[in-house]
Amino acid sequence: MSQNGFDVDYKAARGSNTGDEYHELWALRQAIRLLDSESSLAAVSVEGLGFKEGTDSVWDGVDCCLYFGSDDAASAERIEIQQLKYSASKPNQPWTVARLTTGKSGKQTNSPIRRLAEAYKGLITLRESKPNNTIKIILLTNQPVASDVIDLIESAYENVPNTYTRAWKLGDSDLHRLVKASGLTPLQFSDFAKTLDLQGASGFYMRGPVKRLYKCTSNI
Repeated sequence: MSQNGFDVDYKAARGSNTGDEYHELWALRQAIRLLDSESSLAAVSVEGLGFKEGTDSVWDGVDCCLYFGSDDAASAERIEIQQLKYSASKPNQPWTVARLTTGKSGKQTNSPIRRLAEAYKGLITLRESKPNNTIKIILLTNQPVASDVIDLIESAYENVPNTYTRAWKLGDSDLHRLVKASGLTPLQFSDFAKTLDLQGASGFYMRGPVKRLYKCTSNI
């Protein structure tokens, strides 16, 4: 990949490091918000939730978590879980149903949608007395999210057919594929979809061999 006259190879450590720096700088930006006396943000955690919630694998998909009103996940007025995905080498590659439902070695069990869904289920268990709309599950990426993925998530707000609990196979609908990969029941997925916020083409990106962080247009 060529940028500013340099040929940049994002394989191996270089590509991994740009992603790590993106995560670190994003988390720092959230932490700075704690200094705002007018903000209800009470705490920020990285790489999982706080010590009270433990280090269970259910939180493996949590890169950053924002607590509002309290630093306790169970009692916070609202809570945001963020999973960050950054690509320096393929910034224009869209997030499709196939990418959301496939993890390492082609497995659904460690796919992005499964990890987000696991975190959602964990929060539902912790926050039994809180309404669903106090939870936000965010996939934040510098890559675009395919429009059909957004349409599918929105279509799940009202109804997910019960037949989607059956094993899916090639040729079944993409919504069926998302539900199956998430590990949720159709009803759970419908509630999950209402909390899901897919923020593609995010307002920050790494540029050049020195991997500096630049700000673009963003609503975040």
